[in-house]
Amino acid sequence: MSLQVVLSSLRHIILDEAKLPKELEKRREYYREKFPKLTNEELEDLSLMDPKRIRLYTTSIYASQRNLLRRKLPLTFAVLDKFYAEYYGEDFKPYLHVKAMHQKYPWKEGGTENLVGNFLNYLKSDLDKFYERIESFKDIVSIDYASFGLFRLREEGLGKDDALSLDALSPMTVSEVMELEFYLPSITQFRKFDFEVIPFRRYFRKNRSLREKFPKERINFAIGGRNSSFDVTWQNLSLELYDYLSSQPRDTMIPLSLFAEAFIEQSDSSLSEEEIFHNFIELVIKLYNSGAVFLSAPK
Repeated sequence: MSLQVVLSSLRHIILDEAKLPKELEKRREYYREKFPKLTNEELEDLSLMDPKRIRLYTTSIYASQRNLLRRKLPLTFAVLDKFYAEYYGEDFKPYLHVKAMHQKYPWKEGGTENLVGNFLNYLKSDLDKFYERIESFKDIVSIDYASFGLFRLREEGLGKDDALSLDALSPMTVSEVMELEFYLPSITQFRKFDFEVIPFRRYFRKNRSLREKFPKERINFAIGGRNSSFDVTWQNLSLELYDYLSSQPRDTMIPLSLFAEAFIEQSDSSLSEEEIFHNFIELVIKLYNSGAVFLSAPK
């Protein structure tokens, strides 16, 4: 018998919390009827497992899933923790919700991404009051999920090791800086949010607590990167810069002067050239530090 069949049987027993008979012979009959593809030897091994120990496995697995989800979706869980009682009349008990989620969306593939995806589906179907009463909740969940995905992406092609150090910019003249090239790593992400969730997330990450007020409704065009410390950061862009950068190929050297031209076109015409250049370099440094954009000297 294949290992997959045995593991599938164990998954059912542990995660579905099957009510197992206390008597050994009755457990044999239960397993024989429930899992007809198992061999007699496999059925005997299952029957000899203590039901109390299986329940401990169940508790341990659900607790681990709860802790994993809280780590991967910290902002979402912070909102659930704080407002669940207000909307549902009792404290938020994530362990029980993970169990309920499994009944509706079984965790079959075993990967973290599948588990997180199931939880988000469960939120939409069973905790819909959050979506109804908190207008920005959809975007709060979205930026949390996008950050989780960006953190997990495998970097391919050009990375920070191919980049020019920011320290090299200090002695450069304006013309020398404009001769540089930039590139977008393969993992750089672009997202559009309907609410101001970027500063909301930034405040939470800094203070480990939620702002008193939820994000205001205002379209955010965002670029996200992951730096060398594996810290995921999002920056707001103007629509013009969002369109420009998101249309550029990944892992391809592009003259920085073209980026500067796009920046100048969307800048306030009342600003001086020095002020515009200062603002441009400030943006480039932010994007560099976030891992969304890197610089390189022309070859």
